[in-house]
Amino acid sequence: MDKLFVPYELAILLKEKGFNELCFGEYRQWDGNTPYLQKYQDLDECSTDPADYEYTTECKAPLHQQAIDWFRNTLNLHIDISTLNNSLQQIKIYKIRKFKDESYQLEEINSIGISCTIFENIKVYNKAIEEALKIKI
Repeated sequence: MDKLFVPYELAILLKEKGFNELCFGEYRQWDGNTPYLQKYQDLDECSTDPADYEYTTECKAPLHQQAIDWFRNTLNLHIDISTLNNSLQQIKIYKIRKFKDESYQLEEINSIGISCTIFENIKVYNKAIEEALKIKI
């Protein structure tokens, strides 16, 4: 189940970008040791008090889809992942332009191919999040 969570290195970058949603996990570090993933079965188990969060936790550990949704809902970045063939996936990142009439337009700002099969989707999700984090808003 750990593979469903954004890895520690990306979670730290998400925190720096402003991610602070409730998650089913968080990365903790005690006394300078290697950070570890603390998972929860229920969101009610998570710390919502910022003081508690900072004291015991390096950063939240979102699921990949939760991070992708956060980019769309908070930063107006849409991440699209598609399969081009058996060994190539494509990641496209779009800026969402919203209009007063509630319509929107997608403006492509990044497109990369990543060599992997459909069974290596975690690799693609991590790369998509990594690329979205590079975009200046």
